Amino acid sequence: MLRRKALRKIFITSLTLFIILTIYLIPNINTGNVLKTNMEVEYVNGLGTNYIYLLDNNRLLIKYKVLITDDNIKDKIKSIIDYLTIDSNKSLPDNVYQTIPKNTKLLDISINNKIVELNFSNELLKVEKELSERMIESIVFSIIDSDDIDGIIIKVDNNILNSYPNTDIKIPNILTKEIGINKRYNFVSRNDINKVVVYYLEDINDTNYYVPVTKYVNDDRDKIKIVIDYQIKS
Repeated sequence: MLRRKALRKIFITSLTLFIILTIYLIPNINTGNVLKTNMEVEYVNGLGTNYIYLLDNNRLLIKYKVLITDDNIKDKIKSIIDYLTIDSNKSLPDNVYQTIPKNTKLLDISINNKIVELNFSNELLKVEKELSERMIESIVFSIIDSDDIDGIIIKVDNNILNSYPNTDIKIPNILTKEIGINKRYNFVSRNDINKVVVYYLEDINDTNYYVPVTKYVNDDRDKIKIVIDYQIKS
């Protein structure tokens, strides 16, 4: 067990350093699918595949690859919502769970200037309070990862959702990845708060999945150094 954990730490640290060195040593490389400024690792999708975000046994969102062959953006979004809705898709493995309450209907989709507007039925509001943020994160990250989309507006019965369902936590009208995912708050003051996304590996049914965690920390160092520290300590 200890040897396996040690090897995992070495692998993750080496991978992170390799990505950083590649970016710094080859300045003309196209880094759109490699490393973003908020330290999110992106992956080049294969033909007909997309990454969506589903729950694990710890109620954290994992990055999960699915087959979506739709060319039309609206049809692709419908397929993603279907994958995310409980009991709408039976092809998921054990210990991987959907986030949107069952019987939720996507009533309408509109796209304007790279902003997607989703209008759901009120079954969306039946999500557990403890999973409310996870559901919204899974919708936003799954759709923004799938195409050239800048933001998402979520409506319920034509009314804009202005807070996480069943909570008093306000959200912006246009949702982006700035809302974070699997959020963890590790700060003690409002000074020098930095936000980084750290990816962890999780073994589910003998398959490795990435678990992105947005960490808010009191640390004014370069984000690369913060990420490396957290990878080593994990």
